[in-house]
Amino acid sequence: MKSLLSPLLLCLVLAVVPALAAEPQRIAVLSAFKPELKAIEAQMVPEGSALKTSTINGTHFDEVDIHGHHFIFGLTGQSMVNAAMNTQLIIDRFHADAVVFCGIAGGINPNLHPGDVIIPAEWIHQMESIWANPDPEHPDKHILPTWWTPKYGHYYEIYPNDVSVVREGMSEPEDLHAFPADPGLLDAASRAATIVKIEGGNGGAAQVIVGGGGMSGPVFLDNAKFRSFAYETWHVNGHDMESTAIAQVCWVNHVPVLIVRGLCDLAGGQAGPVETRKYLELAAKNAAIVTAKTLLELPKATSP
Repeated sequence: MKSLLSPLLLCLVLAVVPALAAEPQRIAVLSAFKPELKAIEAQMVPEGSALKTSTINGTHFDEVDIHGHHFIFGLTGQSMVNAAMNTQLIIDRFHADAVVFCGIAGGINPNLHPGDVIIPAEWIHQMESIWANPDPEHPDKHILPTWWTPKYGHYYEIYPNDVSVVREGMSEPEDLHAFPADPGLLDAASRAATIVKIEGGNGGAAQVIVGGGGMSGPVFLDNAKFRSFAYETWHVNGHDMESTAIAQVCWVNHVPVLIVRGLCDLAGGQAGPVETRKYLELAAKNAAIVTAKTLLELPKATSP
């Protein structure tokens, strides 16, 4: 009987892991650069904890058991290619059951301010696009590929597009507009949002927005016109340089993902120079507080 049950139990375990199964055993907690990672480690790792350290391809990782889970802390590096490369590395090498990213971003929603925290339900590629030639016979129009129809309007000659993706269970690539955060992790974030109290850049209480959208691209966005176009087109709350790459890699690997971003600037919506450095520490700390509370909302792992 034992020899028959073991393969069945293994199949059941493998079936529930992609859906998070409510109890991830190994959670990768990632950030793009050191100030962000230090902020979340300060919130989560008790002083004097025994860390297992390793370095892979020049990137340093810390592993530690906290609150019944095994956490792997590490850096993705900045921008899309680094984020995709190192997220895949972490999934492959550390066999992460879930990925949680904690860091800073620029605010797109005009109702948000530095210090606010966003936890989008989906992420899009804002730079996946077609750049077209002007149409000499029709002012303000462009010559588009005959095989393609615009979906989201255009920003001057730039026409945003969906990304073509494929993963296990699909027979061929399909266009996907956005990559989703995990519903179970979003629920934990929603519970955490009712508990945390964080300070905004103006000294008052900061907001925690769970849901909505976010966008990413290999661009430091500091342009009021494109910011307005993005909000009018997609109603996203924020922009950064890594999250959609991370969400896509997790989607392809069937690994649950959650991304928490503290707003450090207004992505060009401010008057005068961008104030990223002024609010960087506050935004990273607020994102870390919310992330830590979210992870505490997860059920503790049970012994096998």
